[in-house]
Amino acid sequence: MLREELVKSITKQKLTNFQLLSICRNCGLPIGASNKAQLIEDISLCLARESLFTENKKYSIVSIDVGVKNFAFTRLQLEGGNVFKSRSSLPSILEWFKLDLEQFEGMKTFSPLAYSRMAYYLVEKLICKSSDTGLLTPSVLLIERQRFRSNGGSSVLESVIKSNIIENMIISNVYAMGQMNNDYKTNIISSSPASMVNFWTNYKMSDGSTYLSMNSKNSKNSRMVLVDRWFDALLKGTPASFLLGDQLSNRIKSKELAILARCSNPSRRIYLLMEMLNKPSIGSSVVKGDDLADSLLHGLSLLRFEQNKMKLRENLEDLHATINQIEQSHVQEISIINQ
Repeated sequence: MLREELVKSITKQKLTNFQLLSICRNCGLPIGASNKAQLIEDISLCLARESLFTENKKYSIVSIDVGVKNFAFTRLQLEGGNVFKSRSSLPSILEWFKLDLEQFEGMKTFSPLAYSRMAYYLVEKLICKSSDTGLLTPSVLLIERQRFRSNGGSSVLESVIKSNIIENMIISNVYAMGQMNNDYKTNIISSSPASMVNFWTNYKMSDGSTYLSMNSKNSKNSRMVLVDRWFDALLKGTPASFLLGDQLSNRIKSKELAILARCSNPSRRIYLLMEMLNKPSIGSSVVKGDDLADSLLHGLSLLRFEQNKMKLRENLEDLHATINQIEQSHVQEISIINQ
C-alpha cells in the first residue's frame, strides 16, 4: 500500500497518542515525535516498506552485541512467508556465544592493522562463514548501535571508542563484500538499544500503563532473567520463544544441567549455559551473561517487529483491536519473568 493511503487509513481511525506510540514501540520505531501528524507519518513510512521475511524459505539472522572483552554473537534461523506471519514456527538458535577480542594480537595496544585483521576474521570466519552445506551468509546482520556516552557521562571511555570502531569495521567489511560478490549480500541493520530495552522491559501500552516498569539497572537484570526463564522452560520441554538447533541440543549433558540447576544467579547461569552449548571451548571471556542475553533479544526483537508490521498491514481497517492483540500477545510472552 502506498504511504498516502496508509496515512488516510490511520488518520480516519482517530487513534490516541498512546495508541500511535504503541504502534511505534511494537514496530521498533524510535519514540521521538510527540504530535499525531508526525507519528502517523513515521508509522506510514514504516508500514509502506517491504517486509524482510515474506518468501516461503529459510532465513538466517546474525545478531551481535559489540564489546571488546564481551563480543556476543547469536545466529537464528527461521521460516519465512506464511509460517513466519502466523508465528506457527519458532526461530532456532544455531549459534550463541561470546568472545574476548583482546585475545587477537595487537588489540590491547590498538593497532589499526590488528583491528583490520580481527574485523576480517569476524566477518569471514563467524558472520559469513562457509560450511559443509555452503556459505552461511546471513539474510540479516543486526548490530547493536554503540553509544559514545552512557548515563549522562561527560567523558568518552577508551573501551567505548574501540567498540564503535569494531562496529563500523564489521559493517564496512560486510557491505564491501556484498558489493563485490552477490553471494555475500545481506541486509545490515543498526539496532537501537533503547527500542530493544523498551520492548522487553518498561513496556508502555496503549492505555498509558507500563508493564515491567523499572530503572536501567533493574532492566538489565530483568532481561537476563527473561532469557534465563526461556532457556529453563526449553530445557524442561515446555514452550519458550525459540528452539535450539540440533547441533546445540546434542551438546546438552545431564551432568552439566545438574550444575546449572544449583546456580541461582541469572547472569552466571546464562554464561554457564553458553559454555555448555559451545564445547569445545571457543575461548575465554568475562563470566557474565547480560551481553549474551542482549544479543539474543536484539534478534528476537527484529522478528517481533516484523511480525507486528505484517499484522498491522493486514488489519488496517481495525487498528484499535489489532493494537490490543499485539500488546496482549507480547505481555503473555514476557510474563514468564514473573513465574
